[in-house]
Amino acid sequence: MKRTSIYSPFLIQILFFIGNGAIAAQSVQDLQASFDASRSAGDMKAAIPFAEKIIVVLEQQGTPNKTLYTQKLVQLSRSYNHDFRRKDAEQLSLKALSVNPLKDTLYADALIEWCFAIGGQGQYVRADSIAQLAINLRRQLLGENNLPFGVALFASAGMKFQGGQILQAIHTFEQCRALWRKNNLGRPDMLVQILSYLGNSYYISGKSSKAELLYKESITLRNSLTGLNKIAFMETSNLANILIGKGQYTEADQLIEALQITLQDAGILHDPRYADIFLVKAQLLGNMNQHEEAISSVQKGKSILMKAFGANNPYLFQYDNLMANAWVSAGKPEEAIKVYRSALDSMKVLGGEAWIEYSMLKGGLANAYVSARNYQGAIDLYLESIAYYEKTGDSGYDVVLKSMYLGLCEAYRYVHNYVESRKYLQKFEAIGIPDNAKDNWAAFLNAELSFVEKNYPVVVPSSRTYTETIKKQIGNEIFLFDDQKRQSQIQDVQHAANAVLTLIKADASQKNIPELVDIFLDFQLFKKSLLLTASQRIRSGILNGTDDKLKERYNNWIDQKDELAYYYTRPRAELVAENIELPQLEARIDSLEKILARSNTAYNMTTNDLKINWKMVRAALQPGQAALEIVRWQGQLYSPVDSVHYAVFILTPDRPEPALAFIADGDRLEQVLLEKHLLACTSPQSAAPTSDLYNAVWKNIEPYVKNAKTIFVAADGCFHKINFATLRQPDNTYLADRYNFQPVFSLKDILKEPGTVVASRSAFLLGNPAFSPEKNTEAATASRSRTIENTAADTTDYAVYNPLGILRDLNATRGIELKSLPGSQKEVDDLSALLQRNGWQTTLYTGTKAREEEVKSLRSPRVMHLATHGYFLANERAGTAGLSRETVVRNPLLRSMLFFAGAQNTLDRKPLDQKDDGILTAYEVQNMNLDGTELVVLSACKTGQGKVQNGEGVYGLQRALRIAGAQNLLLSLWDVDDEVGRTFMQTFYEQWLGGKSKPEAFRYTQLAIKAKYPHPFYWAGFILIGN
Repeated sequence: MKRTSIYSPFLIQILFFIGNGAIAAQSVQDLQASFDASRSAGDMKAAIPFAEKIIVVLEQQGTPNKTLYTQKLVQLSRSYNHDFRRKDAEQLSLKALSVNPLKDTLYADALIEWCFAIGGQGQYVRADSIAQLAINLRRQLLGENNLPFGVALFASAGMKFQGGQILQAIHTFEQCRALWRKNNLGRPDMLVQILSYLGNSYYISGKSSKAELLYKESITLRNSLTGLNKIAFMETSNLANILIGKGQYTEADQLIEALQITLQDAGILHDPRYADIFLVKAQLLGNMNQHEEAISSVQKGKSILMKAFGANNPYLFQYDNLMANAWVSAGKPEEAIKVYRSALDSMKVLGGEAWIEYSMLKGGLANAYVSARNYQGAIDLYLESIAYYEKTGDSGYDVVLKSMYLGLCEAYRYVHNYVESRKYLQKFEAIGIPDNAKDNWAAFLNAELSFVEKNYPVVVPSSRTYTETIKKQIGNEIFLFDDQKRQSQIQDVQHAANAVLTLIKADASQKNIPELVDIFLDFQLFKKSLLLTASQRIRSGILNGTDDKLKERYNNWIDQKDELAYYYTRPRAELVAENIELPQLEARIDSLEKILARSNTAYNMTTNDLKINWKMVRAALQPGQAALEIVRWQGQLYSPVDSVHYAVFILTPDRPEPALAFIADGDRLEQVLLEKHLLACTSPQSAAPTSDLYNAVWKNIEPYVKNAKTIFVAADGCFHKINFATLRQPDNTYLADRYNFQPVFSLKDILKEPGTVVASRSAFLLGNPAFSPEKNTEAATASRSRTIENTAADTTDYAVYNPLGILRDLNATRGIELKSLPGSQKEVDDLSALLQRNGWQTTLYTGTKAREEEVKSLRSPRVMHLATHGYFLANERAGTAGLSRETVVRNPLLRSMLFFAGAQNTLDRKPLDQKDDGILTAYEVQNMNLDGTELVVLSACKTGQGKVQNGEGVYGLQRALRIAGAQNLLLSLWDVDDEVGRTFMQTFYEQWLGGKSKPEAFRYTQLAIKAKYPHPFYWAGFILIGN
């Protein structure tokens, strides 16, 4: 929440602006000189002992000079305050007041230190009353137009700010600003602070535009002053907060990154005065759905403050609040509840139950209860917190109230109390302070409530506002982070898709709002394969552009990624011995990718995607064609139930509107029907598939595609694993007999013109690698299937967290045996001869020459054909070395791979006399240069597999090849019979080189194999996907 997110340690900063008095006795002078030297060097811990010795020396004099003694007591109290020893500071200031009861300037100085000591213990109201005493005394003694009066006024404003009296704080800070400007008090450094804290106050009250102007004014003034710290930490970090609130994440990230570098270079990144840099960074990461990273950043900042000030101090609560919010957003509300309860208990220890932060944390706990489905508990807490804030009568808390009103609206909707839900949504809307994310979600909540209220005319504009806002926001954000972090951005998009689909499903029977289908399909076209498109366009935008410096950076980035890929294969012990820090290398790569991703060309190309709509796709369809957009989603209207659903949107040239078919019981589809169907397809010994999947899926679609012969399919969820051609009809024929299915990454691909291909007829072919040069590769060790055999009992994919070993450190890969593939030898030999007869130049590698390095060094062949073993690490299990679980889960491209010469030696941990290790991951493939490559064929097992991510497709070799620039891919869904695979490839190439298009050649080949081998295992294992 903004109240805590903008919170800055006022007491930490103001102590730097209080001066010290004159020096008296000679022995005291020496100690004072040492104190001043340490203080000037910024080492207050070293300075404090000198201040303490001064007091001892003066007290040893018996009857010390009362004025000097009081002055040094105030100095030591100030030093303790600076070192956050609040109790000690309080005792010293009270002693100073008792020593010098005269109402003079020293008495006022002691009052100020007492104010800070009390405020530092969270007693802001009492501290402000003490500041008022100092203000009145200094006004009486000195008048108002002077620095001491201004310092007292500033202290009062700060206590009001800390105590949550925001409007009063604004009034007092404005008085301070006017006083400084009117009288030129000679301390422009304090005016810098006044402007900054006034900006904080305006921001908290929802006036971010005023706050932004004040921060910029403060930075300008700071930079104009000599001898003043130019870091501008508070102003810059709070400017970043404002940008985050406005959804300008790119600009915020640049500010934070620059500030972090400045602090690092100055050696003060871990100084408690600047710990909030980690808090602001966490806010940005949280808004970008990087919740684990956000939590880590919060923990860094919190540990710095705990080390400096102990576990029970008021500065920690803003960190607890943000950490708990991150846990909620990460889907772990139980962890958030623990954090909130612990923070509330700590606040009670400090006597802070009346603090404004206490009610704020209770509101956060209510939000966690909603996520944990404790709706009544959430409602009770929200109502308590709202009552507290409303009772203050301070409109400075409107931002906090606005957030709580929205939370209460959501809680009531889950208990189906729509009247109360609408009531609090209206309260939310009545607060005019903008909050982009919450305002947009409120627009959709308005659509949902309007649907329940049968106020249908409101549903469409509210839903459209919701989706269009997200499209624009994501279009701007997509280039902020590297690809791994961009993956999490899709969560926001998927959440929006789920929301609109729940309305469509609820309206399916009545069809009162058909326009919702239009809204959703346009949104789906934008989001489908969004990250893949972004990665492709970043690359092509740079390489096809004219910015040579950007190209140089890109090549440097690729080199670093290749280096990282190499280190991913090394054993942990070897990395430690060589002082290789993978996180640091990853951070450098991520930072460079940010720069590359923000190129204008890539940004403009993605912005153009906002203009694509479903009517354009329908208009591109020819007679006899149809297009299916399959969508997986979870949830249902006003219910926390997250069961799985599937919807199929159907476009045909003869229908003016999309047709829509829902597939019932998505959980059963994925867990029972799909597995049963795949089991039948992937084993030639199994009986042919039943018609169960046809009845569950295609029977609902068929009425809308009766006139179609060619069907484009943009799959989602489990349908990435299904070849629709294998669905068996009740008459025992397959859909392959009726339709030509053409998979596409997105229906947007139908609109694309064929890409430019390299002019030369060049083909690179590789087959039958010598996986272990020492072993016999003849028939005795040959295999009829391009599947990998596990001969050990414990070879299940424990290596998932060091995918290349299956490599070096894990026991999981012992027993994996890569059989030789003599059929692939004949396959590439025959294809090379066929291509040459048709005027192509071919490069052929087999046996010991079929190395990984030959593939990685390729530069845009027109055709790349690899006939070898492929592998996908399907299971996610904790490994013991190499990559962490988090790394591999975050980057699934590390889990798909191809094997080349020498790979068996790597798996068996035997020495290998060659440059590479024989294992090429999808992570490495994406760094290849395949621009202009018309066709890539992976004639291996399971090369089409990978981790399926809703809306983004399969994270594996097919994605990596598309990023690398390949236009069309021929891949396998399951293990491929070696001899049949060879026949399939030979027939496909003959038909393609003979003049058929690639889809036509593929269709012809599939039916030809099917005629000879009727079981789907033989003819349905390959897919052709691309432009």
